[in-house]
Amino acid sequence: MKTKHASKKLNEQELQTAIAEFTQKISQFFNEEITNATARETNFVERESKLTGHLFLSVFTFGMSLYGTPSLNQLIGLLHRVMPLLEISRQALHERINDEAVAFFEKMLSLAITVELPKRLSQELASLGSHFKKILIFDSTSFQLPEDLAPYFRGSGGAGSSAAVKILFGYDFKSYQFFYLLEDGVAHDQLRDSGFLHHLEAGDLEISDLGFFNIEAFADIDDKGAFYLSRLRTDVNLYQFTIAGLKEFNLVRFVKQLQVQETELEVFLKKGKRFTQTRLIIERVPDHVKAQRLRKLNRYNRKKGHQTRTWIKILAGFNLYITNAPATHIPRQQIRSLYGVRWQIELIFKNWKSNFKLAQVTGKRPERIKCMIYAKLLFIFITTKIIGAIRQYVWRMDKREVSDIQAAKHLILMAQSWFDAIVQNPEDIVQLLKNAITFIMKRCLKGKSKKRIYPLTLLKKLPA
Repeated sequence: MKTKHASKKLNEQELQTAIAEFTQKISQFFNEEITNATARETNFVERESKLTGHLFLSVFTFGMSLYGTPSLNQLIGLLHRVMPLLEISRQALHERINDEAVAFFEKMLSLAITVELPKRLSQELASLGSHFKKILIFDSTSFQLPEDLAPYFRGSGGAGSSAAVKILFGYDFKSYQFFYLLEDGVAHDQLRDSGFLHHLEAGDLEISDLGFFNIEAFADIDDKGAFYLSRLRTDVNLYQFTIAGLKEFNLVRFVKQLQVQETELEVFLKKGKRFTQTRLIIERVPDHVKAQRLRKLNRYNRKKGHQTRTWIKILAGFNLYITNAPATHIPRQQIRSLYGVRWQIELIFKNWKSNFKLAQVTGKRPERIKCMIYAKLLFIFITTKIIGAIRQYVWRMDKREVSDIQAAKHLILMAQSWFDAIVQNPEDIVQLLKNAITFIMKRCLKGKSKKRIYPLTLLKKLPA
């Protein structure tokens, strides 16, 4: 008994050491020497200047978190707060927001993405859903920009702005490793065109919504020895193997005759001459869910000036999923719950827009817009890494889940103190972050709900 207690104590000490080491690593991210070296590497700084790369990065990054969409005067005021003797004009700051500044921020973003969470913290989390090395979730978010930026960021126009930007985003639910791509607002959500497929390896699971539905992408994933989980687009033809070869499968006729609540069967997807085999999971939804879907479909079709087709009404009564993962990896009964993990990325985007004000950008120059977006993403990515480390620690210690939104609010609240320490007292950063981490561990936890299964709890229920 004493040995068991000692082992638990040792494990706790190891986790605390891991958190302390990670805090030290994060505290160095805005290090003056490192940021100034990166500024020189990207040609943002070519000669001695009052506004160093370190100051520019810090004031822009924390200015975005503090003000949402700060004016140049607000940024200068923030600089004056920590460097009262620094004299810099609005025009001088305006001129520094150029292509080299964009390259500087892009480089710092790439460094933020490569920050790894401690392996000692992630060991147990990595074992959840152990059949999958990574669980990668993909989605996109977009927002409109001032009309003057249409030549640089194309929007859809019409009732909206002709200028818009889209951010494609993917992350590994297990490790909090993530990646992004900034595109025109009219760009399609595609894993193949975006290059995101390169992030998938054998044994990984990819989850995305219907916007990313692409049969060739599914075939590519299958060829890699990786897995996908997606809802089925109801306008896609399905096929089944018969003695005479592949024959088109009538899904509508099948579900009309279905007598059970849920079932699954093997079908094929076809694109050109390329076929890929997949599991099709069919789940009948409650009557009130079907009625809600029909109201939404009818409202949408009335706006378009036509009626909802009968076959669409029939399929509205079912959840339809496809996956190439075998039942040993994802049992049929857990398909819907696992697909629900995808909603985590919706919460992330909600967090970006509500707490981090990502969609609030101003200016008429593309360089300024990019710098503002990159600065916001930089703060988002760094704080997300911090929350990820806390999330893994709390799960290991108490099997509780951290509220990303509440944790983000607290980190934004301490942004002013963090900025002050970065410029004036770098030696205080570690303690500042320790205090924030301790608060989040105690005060930013999700409630224990009997009705709701949280994502980590769900992964724990998958087959080992």
